[in-house]
Amino acid sequence: MPFTPFHFGPALAFGLPLRKHIHAPTFILASVAVDVKPFLVLYLNLSYPLHGILHTLLLSSIMGVALGCAMFMVRGYLHSFYAALRLEEGNGSKLVFFVVAGAAGAMLHVLFDSPLYDDIHPFYPLTANPMYNPLLSPAIYNMCVWMGVLGMIYYAALMILWAHGRVGASNVNSCTPRWEYHGATYEELAETYYLASLTSRWSTMIHAQDCDWEPFKKEAKQMRAYLQKAAKK
Repeated sequence: MPFTPFHFGPALAFGLPLRKHIHAPTFILASVAVDVKPFLVLYLNLSYPLHGILHTLLLSSIMGVALGCAMFMVRGYLHSFYAALRLEEGNGSKLVFFVVAGAAGAMLHVLFDSPLYDDIHPFYPLTANPMYNPLLSPAIYNMCVWMGVLGMIYYAALMILWAHGRVGASNVNSCTPRWEYHGATYEELAETYYLASLTSRWSTMIHAQDCDWEPFKKEAKQMRAYLQKAAKK
């Protein structure tokens, strides 16, 4: 890797400006989650190679897609947290934003690691690593640090603008409505609105005409039968 915390630099620098197009929390998490195996190898002192199949573009993208799906499934529980941190910009209801973010974040990790380690095979099943160049190590570490600094400056500026109400209206009002997190579509919501208004209109008519419920049910059945008959013609 660069040591895992360094991966937060590129994750912040890319993820925050692109938060309208990808799910930033998923992108940031995926960019460091690839190091789960190296972490276990080092922490548990295991006799395994430091890097494995997750440090390939193919397998890291698959892992990123799986992570994106998992983040999508728990989005309803974390929406308030994301909104408070200004990490979600109206893209919390579409699976594609999560999946793309997961795959892109994981592959970005592999691209930064590939020049540093000869045991990484980014183009698996090919075993060659044409990107390997240990002379780039200082430059890559410095790039991660400076990208992290730029990402934190960007985030601080975003929070300051939001606190002073200077963020664009599209950003402020773009939080995903909670009903979307439960899988409802705009068409279903429109149908619900219509049925609710229809119910209220019928209720108003019944009370205005001082109509009893039983006669009304009888008349409603007659109207339904007539409409069904007319529809068959």
